[in-house]
Amino acid sequence: MKNQRTKRLFLLFILALVLSFELFSQIPVRIVYDGEIAIATRSSSTPPIVKIPIVDVEALKKEDKEEDGLGVPPRFGKDIDVNYTLSNSGNWENVEGGKLWKLEILSENAISLNLIFEDFYLAKGSEINIYNKEMSMLMGPITSDVNNEYKSFATDIIKGQSIILELFEPGYSEGLSSLRDYHL
Repeated sequence: MKNQRTKRLFLLFILALVLSFELFSQIPVRIVYDGEIAIATRSSSTPPIVKIPIVDVEALKKEDKEEDGLGVPPRFGKDIDVNYTLSNSGNWENVEGGKLWKLEILSENAISLNLIFEDFYLAKGSEINIYNKEMSMLMGPITSDVNNEYKSFATDIIKGQSIILELFEPGYSEGLSSLRDYHL
């Protein structure tokens, strides 16, 4: 019985691993150690900034220490519920060939950030680039190839306390994309 359970857990792990490779295999995360990433942003405008409440890292470390030895997996981050959408956050601007939406998310003292989207849909020809303010990490371009039946998407971990999202929609797809960031 125990052997069968172990086999099932192993197969479930392999399935999850394969599915995660399928999801992220088309999205390069570029890391630069000296210098900045050169990306073709369509605008030099400064995005509006939303600030996330400061996380008490010391309190989290204390909780982790109390759970040590109880079989609880180690924590790598703190979920923060948010509700950022294309209509309630960021700025839209007209650019050559379509519209561009930009938003900066700041979590002071964070080591890294990642986002989990629901109601995620990129219209044909649309793309998102997600990068840190230091321009040392970039995830993208993310295109409609990642759309799925669950309308969800999770980013890789991006180093830094601030990340910038840029969504470009071409003129023929304006207003058709949707995203809602519900976890940081």
